Amino acid sequence: MLPPGRMFGEIAFFSPDRLRTAKARCTSACTVLSIDETSFKQLFFENPDLGFEIDRLIAGRLTEDVHRMEGELESRRDWRRSCMLWKVYSPKKYVFISQVEGGITPSGICAITARVMLMPLTPTAKAGLFRPRQVATAFDAVPSSTAAQCKATAAEKLKKATTAAVSSLIKS
Repeated sequence: MLPPGRMFGEIAFFSPDRLRTAKARCTSACTVLSIDETSFKQLFFENPDLGFEIDRLIAGRLTEDVHRMEGELESRRDWRRSCMLWKVYSPKKYVFISQVEGGITPSGICAITARVMLMPLTPTAKAGLFRPRQVATAFDAVPSSTAAQCKATAAEKLKKATTAAVSSLIKS
């Protein structure tokens, strides 16, 4: 969402073939002003402060696009890794077990340990055998934590342990 008074569409004036990198859609009644390419370039070159601001705006937007695309690529890689993982370690034969321990100590320190294990299932009872195929542990101690911060730390450490376990399984 762009706040009132912000410009958009400036990248098209500088890109090859005047390609746009985004689309705009109004979500409520608004007034949109436009400027043609000749007038835009004249303002850009006649006013160095405006030209610098437009350069900064373009660089910022392109950087945001790169970060967004990197995040999307990483999500797709994670999805592919998960697919590869479940082909090798089928949910019919293995189960992930997670454990998070800790809390806030009397001195106000949030102490957390998170552990994730990949365990084989028995063929008949479908119960986990305590012969872990993979174990990963993450821990942290954060001073002056609130209960909400400690809970967030626990979730972060569980995610870190899970990521470590899955990554090492894919690499092996």
